[in-house]
Amino acid sequence: MPIGKTQANARMSSAFMMFRQNKGYTFTEVVLSLTILTIITALLSPILPYIKGGDTYSDGFAVEQFVDVLYEEASQSKAYTFSRDVLVVKDKDDRTIEISKNDSSVKRTVNGRGYEILLQQVKYLSFTEQDYTVSVKVGLKNGASFEKILHIPYNQ
Repeated sequence: MPIGKTQANARMSSAFMMFRQNKGYTFTEVVLSLTILTIITALLSPILPYIKGGDTYSDGFAVEQFVDVLYEEASQSKAYTFSRDVLVVKDKDDRTIEISKNDSSVKRTVNGRGYEILLQQVKYLSFTEQDYTVSVKVGLKNGASFEKILHIPYNQ
């Protein structure tokens, strides 16, 4: 056996030295890395506000969703009527949809059967109809109050 490195050790040493001689990154590697980081950042930026810790639910957001439901119901209906605290909608399938305050929640019923809760912890709810708008006032038990204006199509 000869003294010194064996052939296998020589190959390993040669391969190791080849990688060790590169002490930096090539321009292509840097540009590729930055491109990937830019794409990931662009995809994550709309999601980041929702990732933050803590509760993202707010009363204002709940009322906005409630008003959106009211708008959809009224704008896609054949006819609708507002009273002080009740919205009654006759939809395209001739169903009667009623949105009203019961106890401390606002409920939606269809043809008088069942219900779904649209908003909770409600102190008061009122509708005021004007020409082409409806003012919706919602007061919550925690003291917050909201007034939203719905622009809806003319009631036939």
